[in-house]
Amino acid sequence: MIRVGIVGCGEIAKKHISFINQIDGTKIVGISDKNTEVLRKTSETYNINNIYSDIKGLIKGGSPDVIHILTPPKFHKEIALWSIEHGISVYIEKPLALDLTEAKEIYQKADEKEVKICAGFNHLYDPCMRKADSLVKGKIGKIIYLESHYGMNVLRRDLQTTTADNNIHWSYDLPGGLFQNYIDHPLYLLLKYIGKPLDIHVETISFGSLPQNIPDELRVMIKGEKTFGLLVISFTEKPQLHFLNIYGQKGCLKVNFDTMSTIFHAGASVLPKAASKATFNLNESYQLIRDTIRNTTNLLIGKLKPYQGMKDLIQEFYHCIINNSDSPISAELVLNVSQTIEEIWHKSKNLHLDFSVRNSSQGIIIKQEKVLVTGASGFLGIHTVKQLVKEGYYVRVFVRKLSRIRELEKLGVEIFFGDIRDYSSFEQAFNGMDIVVHLAAETSGDLNISDQVTVNGTKNLIDLAKKHDIKRVVYISSMSVYDTVHAKDGDLYDEQSKLEPMPEKRGAYAYSKKKAENLALDVLKEEKPAWTVLRPAMIFGTGTDMFFGPIGFSVADKLIVVFGKGNRKLRLVHVEDVVEAVLLSIVSDKAPGKIYNVVHDEMISKREYLKSFFCNNFGKKFIIYFPEVLLKLLTLLQEIGLKYMKKKPILTRYRLSASQREIIFSTENIRRDLGWLPKHSLRKQIESSFSIDIS
Repeated sequence: MIRVGIVGCGEIAKKHISFINQIDGTKIVGISDKNTEVLRKTSETYNINNIYSDIKGLIKGGSPDVIHILTPPKFHKEIALWSIEHGISVYIEKPLALDLTEAKEIYQKADEKEVKICAGFNHLYDPCMRKADSLVKGKIGKIIYLESHYGMNVLRRDLQTTTADNNIHWSYDLPGGLFQNYIDHPLYLLLKYIGKPLDIHVETISFGSLPQNIPDELRVMIKGEKTFGLLVISFTEKPQLHFLNIYGQKGCLKVNFDTMSTIFHAGASVLPKAASKATFNLNESYQLIRDTIRNTTNLLIGKLKPYQGMKDLIQEFYHCIINNSDSPISAELVLNVSQTIEEIWHKSKNLHLDFSVRNSSQGIIIKQEKVLVTGASGFLGIHTVKQLVKEGYYVRVFVRKLSRIRELEKLGVEIFFGDIRDYSSFEQAFNGMDIVVHLAAETSGDLNISDQVTVNGTKNLIDLAKKHDIKRVVYISSMSVYDTVHAKDGDLYDEQSKLEPMPEKRGAYAYSKKKAENLALDVLKEEKPAWTVLRPAMIFGTGTDMFFGPIGFSVADKLIVVFGKGNRKLRLVHVEDVVEAVLLSIVSDKAPGKIYNVVHDEMISKREYLKSFFCNNFGKKFIIYFPEVLLKLLTLLQEIGLKYMKKKPILTRYRLSASQREIIFSTENIRRDLGWLPKHSLRKQIESSFSIDIS
């Protein structure tokens, strides 16, 4: 019986636990994680009762034979050495260590204690790779060149946002930055065949998918002892591809890890060249169909699973422990990978983010007041900051660490990094400021995160504005705070109209905006700081998504399903008009203590918008108008079905009704008090938004 301990209960632990439970003769004797909530959920999900806060408790309480180290890499060495010291073999997820020195130390200690080490080089054990390995030995002859390609989606939430305590994902802080969390996979596939590198050439470039223009594409040409190869890591390509191409004197292999297929092409052909072109495609098609049928069959009968290579590698590792044989992943390959990675980082530049304050380099400053803008990297934020700079204000912006700041840097404004949930980082931005324009809000749709960001961030704002003697706060709310569900089409709403009584039914954004505005309304009438609340309609303009949610939804960029008959009107406001409302609120003596609707008085039907503007600019689409009665019925069935499955509904009837009411919002107050007016007709603004800004 192999007794197994798990250290680190993140996403990858789910795979490890599942596979370990499928391997005969194994038992998970304990799990460990510093995050008590994650540890609790993992324990409940997999019915593992023995839980520990650290490796020491796990070893003492569980007496494991092997430990799977699944934590962030900065903890790998410490956990591995402690385990090895107690005679325990370890499976370590990639990257095995932060650098070559740490990797050597782990292997040296393992040799001393005579225990086994297995690096998580699982793609070597994927079925498609094992087949390729067998073909390499007899089919393709001497290898001439290899290409190892790894695409990865870095736009997922955990890599794009900060935590409540102002931290970013640990992978950004690795010696090789974000690349180091992925480079092992394509590199060990390459080095397996080319041998020890003799010469390495590195190129990086940024296409803007990562903050601060750190590189998102990596190309490494390596000349090895046996041959040479190209390593590619792409964070920008779509789709994200993962493959290994092996070119030999007698043929070539295409190994696709996404489709689990292995395609072989022989180098010689008895057919004329013209005929070979046709048979080449037919041969490849046959092999793809064959692999597809085999993989589908194996999936259905349970012989093939996602991450199959990981399961097979774990099983091989356990066999080597039982039989006291060599580890399935050699120390030579692991150390070769570590050394090569170090050389790649040495030849790379700008792999890390810089969160030091960007000092102001603004040109002409003619206003006395200094303005702090939160949420400045967003669509409305950029436009607001541009106009404030143009008006001659000294501007400081407060943005999250992973915000895109190129435009802000061009404007020369002072940039502070932090999170409005994190009181200490937020407070640093208040020193010396006179006015705060609060635009920051959470839009992910996650209720818990929205509550943390939008609501708790507003609490921090209220406290800090008082503490630092801020003169004026302009707070951006939303029209989603109004009770539109119980309204009738054609009703006229002003700033005193009834607010949403059940915002939790409207979704995370509406709920958090209503809850946060309630906090702002509690201090609205206080003399200092003076508060002004703006409630803009749906904001549009060049550079934002011009397909608005209330319209319906788009399918595969070809089909548009419209909610209703298309005659309902959209409530819109151009971004420049919202910015104008912000600036007028800053200077007007009538703005303090007031709430203002900000919306264009003109409206446009969904049908006219789609036919006259959207489709004219994005190409002809097939449009289906879905009757509201039928839509509500389907929404009800979806709510019932997902409730039965214990899942949250995608859309609710309450939320649908709120978005489809045709209500007229009065702007009389902002026109009278501030002299605000839309700069252009709505249709002219819409037309310009598909091309260039209005001059």
